[in-house]
Amino acid sequence: MNRLALSSFLGFVCLAVSATLARADEVFLRIDGLAGDASLATSTTNPASQGWVRAEAVSGAHGLLQPGATTPTFERITVTRTHGPSSTFFQSAAMVGNAISSAAIDIRATGAALPLTRLSLRNVFVRKVGTSYSTSRLPLEVIELEFGSIEWLYQAPMSNGVPGPVYRTKWTVGKI
Repeated sequence: MNRLALSSFLGFVCLAVSATLARADEVFLRIDGLAGDASLATSTTNPASQGWVRAEAVSGAHGLLQPGATTPTFERITVTRTHGPSSTFFQSAAMVGNAISSAAIDIRATGAALPLTRLSLRNVFVRKVGTSYSTSRLPLEVIELEFGSIEWLYQAPMSNGVPGPVYRTKWTVGKI
């Protein structure tokens, strides 16, 4: 029964995250050891973003991904961002391979003080960084994060200035 309840709850959270991602205006990443992008520290549109780096997109998959599976599979979370001052941090972290104690990914509406969705990761490894260059836009880097545990938080949008309910769930991935 616990697995069924957990699967149902995770399904609800995934639907909430999918709906949120479609209307999110901003994605931010904070990772231990990274100071954040200086341009965000002076942001007047979103002061809550100070100490974070901006991202273009985030994706990942989890669940009973294989037919007949009885334990969930967690794929790496992929963060796509514009190449910038913090790029050397990610390159170094991928090459050295040391564990980073925590990271957080916020998906929020422009100017919102509270994230619509927050992914909190513990025991994080930057496993891969790929950079693509194009003549039509700034270089993009794709960062793959592996983690030992994850917590999903979904904050329902505000209604009449009052934040909606918070939904959260946690999962320990185990040995990575």
